[in-house]
Amino acid sequence: MNLIKKSSIHKLSGGEIGIEEIGFWKAIGIIIIFQIVAGILGIIPNLIETSIYGEVINRFTWFRALVNDLVIQFIGVIIIIKMMKAKDDSSRYNSIAIGITKKDYIYCAGLIVSFIMIKYGILNEILEILESSVPSESLKELNELINNSSWILLFVEIVIIAPVFEEIIFRGIILNGMLKKYSPKKAIIVSSLIFGLIHGNLPQGLNAFVLGLVIATVYYYTRSLYISMFMHAANNFLVFFIIVPENFILKIALYVIIPVLGIALLLKCRKALDLKNRFNGCVREEEISLIMDTKDGN
Repeated sequence: MNLIKKSSIHKLSGGEIGIEEIGFWKAIGIIIIFQIVAGILGIIPNLIETSIYGEVINRFTWFRALVNDLVIQFIGVIIIIKMMKAKDDSSRYNSIAIGITKKDYIYCAGLIVSFIMIKYGILNEILEILESSVPSESLKELNELINNSSWILLFVEIVIIAPVFEEIIFRGIILNGMLKKYSPKKAIIVSSLIFGLIHGNLPQGLNAFVLGLVIATVYYYTRSLYISMFMHAANNFLVFFIIVPENFILKIALYVIIPVLGIALLLKCRKALDLKNRFNGCVREEEISLIMDTKDGN
């Protein structure tokens, strides 16, 4: 536990590390540098993996998960944090954030469920139509990778590793830095747009953009990387359970009922979280504290 608490990632989530101001092009540069670092560090592990499993590896392997996707990405993230001139000094932390409770995790999971429910049906059909714009070879490689991998490895890669590192990069570093350069709304939108762009195709990009808006908004109010990782992981886990019935009448009925229920759930969770009012309350407390400190100083 002490090792985790001392890590840069934990300190970044706890606000003990400050990220410098980041604009759009600097954010793009961060992603490119991260990919280059991961690619260079991954040369030897890739050669080892090829010698173990053969020349063509069209599935997730434990070697890839633990070495390429966990260790190397961890090193890459640490390098990016250091490059952004992070200050490992808890006394310099001045971001205002609300306290997180166990109920907040439940309601944030509800936000993700509502997001999936709202896009169920017509919106999913539109996204599937847009998949025709994606090169068939790319979809074939992706489907082979998923179909040839064990469910345990898929869970580790998609539900654990991907959400952790994507949230560190896009919310913990990029959004954090953009909040110092742009207004909150612009920072949330621009960082989410970049999050959508890196997915490489239109249907996944649109879905990632909207998901990014939801998670980035929660991160802005809470400044908690852990809750954003949790929401991202919940989304990646739950999409495996989306089922569309073959019966036409039942399908149409669900296409109407489920999105409506999703909107109701969204409103319920949004009201229960009450992030904006809780955040404004923290701002007022911080302002009062600063005034009192000033008076004491005089």
